[in-house]
Amino acid sequence: MYRSPPFARRPLLALLLLSPSLALAADKTPTQFDTITVTATRTEQTLDQVPNTVSVQTERDIDQNNIKDIKDLVRYEPGVTVSGTGSRFGLSGFNIRGIGGNRVLTQVDGTSVPGEFAFGPFQNARRNYIDLDTVKQVEIIRGPASSLYGSDAIGGVVSFITKDAADYLDEGDDTYARLKTGYDSSDKSWLKSATLVGRTGPVDGLLQLSHRGGHEVATHSGNGGIGNGRGDANPQDVSEDNLLVKTA
Repeated sequence: MYRSPPFARRPLLALLLLSPSLALAADKTPTQFDTITVTATRTEQTLDQVPNTVSVQTERDIDQNNIKDIKDLVRYEPGVTVSGTGSRFGLSGFNIRGIGGNRVLTQVDGTSVPGEFAFGPFQNARRNYIDLDTVKQVEIIRGPASSLYGSDAIGGVVSFITKDAADYLDEGDDTYARLKTGYDSSDKSWLKSATLVGRTGPVDGLLQLSHRGGHEVATHSGNGGIGNGRGDANPQDVSEDNLLVKTA
């Protein structure tokens, strides 16, 4: 007496057992919405409708790729780089297709950030002070956009869009609180962040505080001293504080 179906019937039985789960999986196919950009034409448009070469990175992309600074942000962006490592002044600004400095417009929520300058060995001001933990979308235009943004957009535009209270509050919610921490072993740096969101009637507000602290990027050499034989990184302490306050 068979305790299991004959061999010829087993494929049919397996198909019958799997068919409900296959149908259920097909019904739960996620909906993929088109990516929207505002920076390219100053109006909301999908990427396939924009004539420019535009890259958009969302909050989800930043979290999944463990992006902590603007150099990590453009690691996989063709034609876009951020230079500067080990400097006491941090990373430099964006370079798009060979054009950088103040010829690449950098803005936060539509407002241009101060331009970078340098005079003397210890008087540098750069544009790497944007905390990506407060950003929900980054839009990068490759190529000139001076007709829309002026002469400081000859190389392109990098637009940061920060988070709003509505990004944290679901329908019916009036408060939200979050504590976040992160660690990077390459430079022994820590991220500590606190977010408070509230809503009263038609008014909502967001308060976010964050701190990043670390050291020089570790090397695999134990050679100290001076000269070409030195392999140890120069000692460096890094500290960044960020405050974001928004109401609507």
